Amino acid sequence: MTIHDLPYLINPSLRMSSPYLQVRWHTIGQELLRHEALFATPERQVYTVGGKCEVMCEASEKFLDLYYAFSTDFNRLRIQQWLRRQLRDFIVRTAEQALPARLHELERQKNLYCKRVTVRKLRKNVLGLCSHSGEITLPPKAGTIPPTHVGRGDASRDGAPSASSPPQVLLAIPVSAAGRRCHGGEDEKRLGLHREAQHDRVLLK
Repeated sequence: MTIHDLPYLINPSLRMSSPYLQVRWHTIGQELLRHEALFATPERQVYTVGGKCEVMCEASEKFLDLYYAFSTDFNRLRIQQWLRRQLRDFIVRTAEQALPARLHELERQKNLYCKRVTVRKLRKNVLGLCSHSGEITLPPKAGTIPPTHVGRGDASRDGAPSASSPPQVLLAIPVSAAGRRCHGGEDEKRLGLHREAQHDRVLLK
């Protein structure tokens, strides 16, 4: 694989923001960057070339802060692979904490309750699954839906999204299905639609 085989590049032009997480970029002097990289903390990860820090990331509950110098070259395969790992781990870790908590909050609002909520990677373009037994599964990428997509979408008569509906509000579909049995004897009702936002292409490759 080469840098030209990647479908996208992660660099300071990347913008990712949702109610649950945000990626922030910071440009600092090269000497300061390398000095700060010497102080190890559990939340800090450092990418080095020849023993010198090129990028440093710090993850908190909601933010992923990436520090780099003007001389940092993002057009290299190894730095792209490292950035993908940092972004993936941050999204998964945040989703495992935020999504179940948000769904339980919506359960209380709608007076609909599910048996269990799990977060794991699902097939492409699937934003959630509701099983016949009342278990809901959400993908980590659901936590990256930007606020501009909240509240959009048309629903069919049974509360599930119609085939032509645009992106749905995060967790609104699973909550509407939480207290409902799947029709037609289906074991699982697929809940999720294609989203063309860049955020889909940046995740979990």
